[in-house]
Amino acid sequence: MDPDHGLDESPSSVIDMLARLESEERVAKFIAFTGDLNKAMDLEIYDGLGRCAATFWEYVLIMRDYCIEKTDGNFSGNLFGYLTSEQTLGRKCDPKRFAQTESESVKSNSGLLHG
Repeated sequence: MDPDHGLDESPSSVIDMLARLESEERVAKFIAFTGDLNKAMDLEIYDGLGRCAATFWEYVLIMRDYCIEKTDGNFSGNLFGYLTSEQTLGRKCDPKRFAQTESESVKSNSGLLHG
């Protein structure tokens, strides 16, 4: 059986995605939600079709695959290096969609950063 069986199925909502983050051991081993749960749940108002949830889940799985490559010793670089490497396996997104730091608007809003 494929070890990733069922992971590529997009969650139907942000609430579903957050539940899967906790319940799916193949993901929870590497990724934890550390944000404001109330703000995340507010996204449901704007995401009636589950598009945000599907996109978030895609990025969660990319980060998970990066963590697996690091844990297994197959890769020693950072996330950007993983996204641009032709030698690494696993899910990736276009490196142009990745930012190594937060934007200035996020950096200047203390309510958005955890420190």
